[in-house]
Amino acid sequence: MYATLTVNGSNTGDAAEDLVIGYNHVQNQFRGLMHSMNTDFIVPLETKLDAEEKTLMDMHKTYRQENGKRESSLSKTRDQIRSLKKKTNAQHEKLAQLKQIESDQTECLHQTRVEGLRKALLEERRMYCFVLDHLTSVIRNEVAYNATSHEELSARLNGLRTLTSTPNELPEESAALLIDPRSPRAFPPSSHDDVPDIGEDKAPMEVESTMVK
Repeated sequence: MYATLTVNGSNTGDAAEDLVIGYNHVQNQFRGLMHSMNTDFIVPLETKLDAEEKTLMDMHKTYRQENGKRESSLSKTRDQIRSLKKKTNAQHEKLAQLKQIESDQTECLHQTRVEGLRKALLEERRMYCFVLDHLTSVIRNEVAYNATSHEELSARLNGLRTLTSTPNELPEESAALLIDPRSPRAFPPSSHDDVPDIGEDKAPMEVESTMVK
């Protein structure tokens, strides 16, 4: 549809104008792509980062409190074990109980740290998924932009090649003008309105002067 002038016509001015129209369509699509980048990606990402900062701070605070509590309990148990070992009449049953408590507390501390790491990794994954999900909208618009560029410009390409392949040949309109300046084909309806009217009552010199101008 867009390539009608360049494929079927030989007017270089019309072809250039048609090419500008095609580029305007491409640029409009590009502006839509930039708008999508801002509204579908940058603004949501900024909003997400503001909320994410508070979420991460709260998560880290909770982890430090839990980890500190576990470490403190384990440290006290180990102090009790060392103190009991220094006594000559240490109760073996009490010492065995404390060692079991130490083992349980060590396991709890380990699980606390594993759970903290798991939450951190999940939060990181959620953030990356959020970014990639919003990028899909931008990618869809970029695909549409590239498709528009291809459609608009490739549709004109063959016509431009045909037009520019004969730089030494005059188009039909120009040839008609040389044969008969009064021929309607010399000034088709698509020509500009400021083309001078060549009347029958003008002398050949006046016609030639008008043509030069």
